[in-house]
Amino acid sequence: MFFTSTFISLFTSSLLSYNHPILSNLIKSHSWNSINKRLDGFELYNSFKDWQSYKMGNCNEIATEEHPPFKAIKRLATTNQEVRILVYGQSLSEGKWTQLLEEWLRKEYPNGNLVFAVNSRGGCPSQCIVGRQPWVIDNTQYNRLPQDVFEFNPDLIIFHVLGAHDDYEKILRAFKDGCSVFADDPEPLVRCTQSSSFSNRKLPEVLVQNDPRTGKNYPHPDHSGLPDATGAAQVPEGEWNHWMTSVFIPHLVEKNGYYLQNNWKDMEAFLDMTNQTADDISHKPGDGHFNDNGHLLNAKATASHLCYGE
Repeated sequence: MFFTSTFISLFTSSLLSYNHPILSNLIKSHSWNSINKRLDGFELYNSFKDWQSYKMGNCNEIATEEHPPFKAIKRLATTNQEVRILVYGQSLSEGKWTQLLEEWLRKEYPNGNLVFAVNSRGGCPSQCIVGRQPWVIDNTQYNRLPQDVFEFNPDLIIFHVLGAHDDYEKILRAFKDGCSVFADDPEPLVRCTQSSSFSNRKLPEVLVQNDPRTGKNYPHPDHSGLPDATGAAQVPEGEWNHWMTSVFIPHLVEKNGYYLQNNWKDMEAFLDMTNQTADDISHKPGDGHFNDNGHLLNAKATASHLCYGE
């Protein structure tokens, strides 16, 4: 989008008049491109003073403008029709943040008919979900999408998983196209059985979360030399998760018509602007899981995508 110098001047002046210390200092000391980059995640850091006072906030305070409202959220806000929301993935898709999110949804939409479920499997990456390898918890191997997702028949899926890029791509396709995605897979255990196809299921909307900035994900150099979404074989050693979260996943989200919760960029901005470190939101130093602060931050980041306004 093209901004004239007049518009930029008016825009920055209005932000300065808002008298927010973070924004004021940022505008006074940075170029326009830097300002634009640092406005990533604004809904996360604009209310931050300390962790004790940090709150989820309501939609008037945190709603993102990155995409239109989900149709499922519109129904939750404006009707008494049942709305089924599923959080799905691995260990980063379970725990306290999902409880905070459910509580927030019920408070934000008190008249809505919400059915909320968390169906996540810690230690089960993309290749485990589709049945290409066994789950470490039960040592069984089969395609888990029919049981975990299709049977619940969600209106909206909130999804994050690590693992192999090709199976990740199949999972995103399967949210729309169901078991037909796996019909010709050379691995028999990846194919759905006839009884688990759920052909009458709804076509869900999907909010895809990329990796958060926990553990060793922050700080992280911005490697402009990462290959594009077709270049999995050329990803430099040690850069797989970085390539997945900043290149491959955004590409698939756009390709499938889903929405992206860009935790990689937004949490980076939050940590930068609030002088926090990865340890402040991580379970322990170097660990990729959330502590209580991280759970709150991820719940708020997710909630910002689940707002509806006339």
